[in-house]
Amino acid sequence: MNRIIFLLAALFTYSANAAVITVEGTNQNVGNCIPFGCAGSYDPFMTNVYRDLDSFSLNAGDTIAFDLSGVNDRDIIFDIYLASTATNGGNTADANGFTQVVSAGNGGRGTSAQGDYELVFDIDSSWDFLGGGLMIAFAPAGTTASDNSWSTGFYGNSSASGTHVGQFYSGSVAGGGNYRTSIIPNFQITTNAAAVPEPGSLALLGFGLAGLGFMRRKKAA
Repeated sequence: MNRIIFLLAALFTYSANAAVITVEGTNQNVGNCIPFGCAGSYDPFMTNVYRDLDSFSLNAGDTIAFDLSGVNDRDIIFDIYLASTATNGGNTADANGFTQVVSAGNGGRGTSAQGDYELVFDIDSSWDFLGGGLMIAFAPAGTTASDNSWSTGFYGNSSASGTHVGQFYSGSVAGGGNYRTSIIPNFQITTNAAAVPEPGSLALLGFGLAGLGFMRRKKAA
């Protein structure tokens, strides 16, 4: 019986699948200023608005990343907040408001390569998105840049197009401030799905349990 139990344990394996969601505009630009480097002009909050996105769930350990177009002179440290929009692509949050998912996340200093999504922040809190319109708000939690490196900015859409809708800047709160329909950053979310039994393993487990029951009945007889 011990050998059967060991066999079942070996067969009952799990798999975890990472899902990567990349949202890119069609009209790429590198002229997007960020709060980190534009103190006094774009501080304290910047909020980006998107539409027609699929649903996803975030948990601690997942990541959200942006594609920076140059190297900054200091580490970029952000607080990041997420909200669903009241209407798909509208520029107001729904009744649930914003949820902070990153606290003082250090994304590094960036690179000049396009498409590498190197400005990565670890998710601290779980959050569920049901699909449709999404707002991503961030504010610098560290020191701002001390030279002109901020001017490189994010790769993103140069105008409202497709999933990219618009952007608030110089807001005192997430989702507030001046609004424009240009220079909306691209982003990437990576989620690590919870481990689940592989279908083949479940089938083998069923056969194993059936065999274990048969052996018990045989021994009892």
